[in-house]
Amino acid sequence: MALVSLVQSAFKNIAAHITNLSQVRDIIDDVLSSCSDIDNALQRLEVKRDDAEITLRTDIQILINEILSLRRKWPV
Repeated sequence: MALVSLVQSAFKNIAAHITNLSQVRDIIDDVLSSCSDIDNALQRLEVKRDDAEITLRTDIQILINEILSLRRKWPV
């Protein structure tokens, strides 16, 4: 599963469960435009998570967890 497909699928799966939908979309756009592989994308998400306020931090962690879950099912 390609990086873009994996991240988009993860976002679609969690969208109903996150608070900062617009901010997470912006973060995803930034990550996808600057990363070429899943490991780099996950590292970038972790940096963004660490710099975020608490509710956004939680939303980013939910996204990271979903990406990791999908990655285990469909290795890239």
